Amino acid sequence: MTFCRLVVFPVRYTIALRIALRSIAPFGRSLLAGCLILSATVGAQHAPLPDALVAAKSIFLINDSSDLKAYDAFFAELTKWKHFAIVMSRDKADIIALLTTNAAYAVTVGSGSASTIGGTTMATGTAFSIPANYLGLKIFDAKTADVLWTDATEKRIGAARAPGQLVNHLRDRFPQGKSN
Repeated sequence: MTFCRLVVFPVRYTIALRIALRSIAPFGRSLLAGCLILSATVGAQHAPLPDALVAAKSIFLINDSSDLKAYDAFFAELTKWKHFAIVMSRDKADIIALLTTNAAYAVTVGSGSASTIGGTTMATGTAFSIPANYLGLKIFDAKTADVLWTDATEKRIGAARAPGQLVNHLRDRFPQGKSN
């Protein structure tokens, strides 16, 4: 079902369209603008994937995430996709997938105060870190070690959601007919 469609009007109709838009309530104008924006972005294309990634048939998995549940879920999602043959040796692989967590996403929160009495200044403060909660995927060419793909997604409470999102992000960018 299509709610809105991008239509290109000849010049003589644009004046009538402007007059009609003035008479539409603000809600109607917002809805029309949203439809026009949505229809313009529906056909948006992604940047192309590297040829080595698209042509790859076999994949070797490395778990550097310290999360066995996430690794198992990642393995299950790749198996379900059936695009790559998962191999147990780096030598037999076309590409290498590294599942990881990245501390670069951690946040440190702090507060402090200082006061001066006479010529002496006293200061106190505290700080604590909020741990990273992101799961990352890096895919390398097995022969050249070139990075072919990098992605990260937030790990929520359950470990199974994030690996599925990583696989879906990759699958969605494969050329049509190449993602099985």
